[in-house]
Amino acid sequence: MRRKAAAGAVPPNDLEAERAVLSAVLLSQDALDNVVGVLAPEHFYADAHRLIWNAVMTVSEGGNAVDVVTVAGVLRDRDEMSRAGGVSYLGEVVDCSPHVRNVRSHATTVRECARLRELISLCHRLAAEGYVVPSVEATSFAEEAQAQVWKIVSEGTHDRLKRVSDYIKPCYERLEALNSGNREALGATSTGIGGLDRLLSGWFPGDLTTLAARPSMGKTGLAMQLALNLARSKQDALVVSLEMSSEQLVTRLVALDAGVNLNLLRRGEVREVDWGNIVNASESLHKIGRALWVDDSASASLFEISAKARRVQSMARAEGRELKLVVVDYLQLMRPASRDGSREQQVSEMSRGLKGLAKGLGVAVLMVSQLSRAVESRSDKRPMLSDLRESGAIEQDSDNVLFLYRPGYYDRDSDDGSTELIIAKQRNGPTGVVPLRFYSGCTSFEEQNY
Repeated sequence: MRRKAAAGAVPPNDLEAERAVLSAVLLSQDALDNVVGVLAPEHFYADAHRLIWNAVMTVSEGGNAVDVVTVAGVLRDRDEMSRAGGVSYLGEVVDCSPHVRNVRSHATTVRECARLRELISLCHRLAAEGYVVPSVEATSFAEEAQAQVWKIVSEGTHDRLKRVSDYIKPCYERLEALNSGNREALGATSTGIGGLDRLLSGWFPGDLTTLAARPSMGKTGLAMQLALNLARSKQDALVVSLEMSSEQLVTRLVALDAGVNLNLLRRGEVREVDWGNIVNASESLHKIGRALWVDDSASASLFEISAKARRVQSMARAEGRELKLVVVDYLQLMRPASRDGSREQQVSEMSRGLKGLAKGLGVAVLMVSQLSRAVESRSDKRPMLSDLRESGAIEQDSDNVLFLYRPGYYDRDSDDGSTELIIAKQRNGPTGVVPLRFYSGCTSFEEQNY
């Protein structure tokens, strides 16, 4: 990226690129169409260029042809001609005569310089604010700063306008790979449960999946099992537990992997014959545990969860792996950004935020959620989408909605562990049921014949 001043003397800028963009749009409507939506007035470093760009947009939005005459007319009407450099400077800009085909590249350069200036400005402001932040608020200050930096970094220029013909070749190659049995070509990661993979095709980057059930139905156990499945395949998963401590979660993992009764394990009453399984499970989890992350911050906010997910993503990549799944257990215990508004509005905001996190980081997010008590009043207690607690936005924001239903939960005398994992919504595929069996002792699920 070119800069006209020595580092540290002048904020990052490229005046030649700015002039090239303005020259191109003054000469060609095609050039203007190519950069509308990429640039805004604040992206131009020179005040004169910002004024000219504003005038260009005014002429264009008025439905008139953009050229040096119409733009000069707007500048005169606003009494901004002298600040824009005068008629002579407008002539100089037009005389730059860049190749119109390069206008997109020049616009990207202008935008990137503006992002750098915004980052520098933010760093200066954060440095000044840091002197007056009470020490007890250092963590929240750091997380807010990280969120602001991420917002700037993530607002890059992405041109999504393409012809279908541009997609055909990569689409065909992906379909060919899929047909030959290459699941990675789909862009998804296996859940570790065959029936769920058949219906969902796995975890997709950017997808928000809701796992909901009544209390003690096994939501956390299944979520932990899904995260562990990823770690076993040497891909990273982050579990943010707002209800249980990390020690409780890890104890659950040991019980699950060893196949021993969790309650006996917590009470120190494990049979001698099972202790070998616990040793083996502990060794196994120690090996794969580098890919499985847990955080037990109580009442974490969306900012905090996002910051931790970004940290895990960075550390995983440093070790040659990728963060594939973020589990939030559970939605209703998250701390809203604002106490204003109704509870439904707060839950909706958090749900939308987790969908934004999935898209922004390119990971799958599994959002555990409670169901309302309405399910208890029906004779058929299988959950429905209308049972999602406190917000219809959960259904709207979620790409997939999964329900856990155990008949034995309501009739303990006939509880054989039979469980239905109900796919009640899938944005890009079918709904259906995956039969599982629940082992309450070690809070684990096993797939039944599908």
